[in-house]
Amino acid sequence: MSIVASKKLLVDLLSSAIEERLEGKLKVKVVTPRMFSKYIPTDSVGELAVFHSTDSFRNKSKSNEIMNLSRGTKFIVYAMIKDSAELDPEEYVDFVIDSLAGQQVNENLEEQFITVESDKFVDETDDDYIVYEMVFNVPGRILKSA
Repeated sequence: MSIVASKKLLVDLLSSAIEERLEGKLKVKVVTPRMFSKYIPTDSVGELAVFHSTDSFRNKSKSNEIMNLSRGTKFIVYAMIKDSAELDPEEYVDFVIDSLAGQQVNENLEEQFITVESDKFVDETDDDYIVYEMVFNVPGRILKSA
């Protein structure tokens, strides 16, 4: 699965979960800014920002006819939750992890699930946002002729 397709999958899963499981003023926006260092959240409740991590991996294994590239792509989801939000920031962290971890990536490959690798408190901003970081791995498999 490509980086772009993996990112879209995460955004779609989060957006659907927000629509289905959060009501009215509990809803947060899902955004995909280009740069975290220059990003400033604006939503009155909070935002979930999805970024591709540069820490991805590829395992190559050659046979006579097929090169199998098992690929995992890491993404970071930042939960930037306003201090005045009705839910605690940690509740949004649990919500994101519950919404993404264990989701099957490819219907034809049953063993491929999104996994959470870590979550941690990052910072409190001057604009009263509390920021948490969650790292997810989105597996993928590409088969190419050698």
